[in-house]
Amino acid sequence: MGIFARLGLKVALDQTISSKAQRHDLETAHIQLAQSAVDNALAMDSPDTAYALQAKKLLASQGLRADVGYGIEPVGNSELRFQQLTSSNRFGGAILNPPFSAEAQARGLRSLGRLVDFLGPYQAGGAYLRRDWATANREKVELYIQGYIEALRWMRNIRNRAAAVAMLQQKLKLSAAVAEASFMEVIDPVSGFNPDAKLDPIGFANVLATRAEIEGSNAKLEACSDYIDETYYKRALARAGGEASRSPADL
Repeated sequence: MGIFARLGLKVALDQTISSKAQRHDLETAHIQLAQSAVDNALAMDSPDTAYALQAKKLLASQGLRADVGYGIEPVGNSELRFQQLTSSNRFGGAILNPPFSAEAQARGLRSLGRLVDFLGPYQAGGAYLRRDWATANREKVELYIQGYIEALRWMRNIRNRAAAVAMLQQKLKLSAAVAEASFMEVIDPVSGFNPDAKLDPIGFANVLATRAEIEGSNAKLEACSDYIDETYYKRALARAGGEASRSPADL
C-alpha cells in the first residue's frame, strides 16, 4: 500500500524459519527488528518459547506431561509446522497461526479451539529489537510503528475488506475461502490483532507467568517493565493522530 514508503522507510522482509534463527539474525545485525511471538525475545530454544509453552500448559491442564504422555519436536515456524502436520502421520497436532490455521481446517484437520479461550489473555505477537539499535535509531523505530498502526487501521476499515482479502489471496497464494477465513481470524476482537497495535499488559504478564510456570523454578518471573519501553509506541501513536476512535467504518 506504500504506507512505509510514504513515511520514508524502505522495509525489506526476511522470512526466518525459527525463533533461534530470528535471535541470531538480530544478534548479528542481519535484521534490525523482529515481528513475531513476543516470547521469542525471552528465550533462545524453540521448544521452550511462545506457543510450545502454551501447548505444554494446555496439555498439563488435561493431566499430560511432556516426555511421558507426549513428545515435542521443534520443526520451525508456523508454515513448517503446517507442512509437517499435513504431510506426515508422525505428528498429532500443532499450534498454528493464520493463514495456516485456516488452511489446515480447509484440508480437513480439526481445530480444538483458540488458546485464549483455554488459557486466558496472552500477548502473542509483537515487535522486538536490540536496545542499542533502538536508541541509535529512535526516529526509524517510531516511523516503523506509525506505519504499522496506519496499516492496521487500513485493514480494519470495512471499506478495505475486499482489497485486504484479495491481498492475502495474492501475496500468500491462498484460495478465496482460506483468505477470507484468515482475514476473519486476524480481525477477531478476542484473538486477532489489537486495534492500533496496543500492548495488552495482562496478556504480556501472562507470557511471563506461563514461562515461569512451565519452565519451573529456574525461570525468573521478571517485571514487564524489564522488557517493554512504550515511549516509542506513544510517540508513534501521536504521529498517527492519536488513538483512533471506533466508528462504523471500523470492523
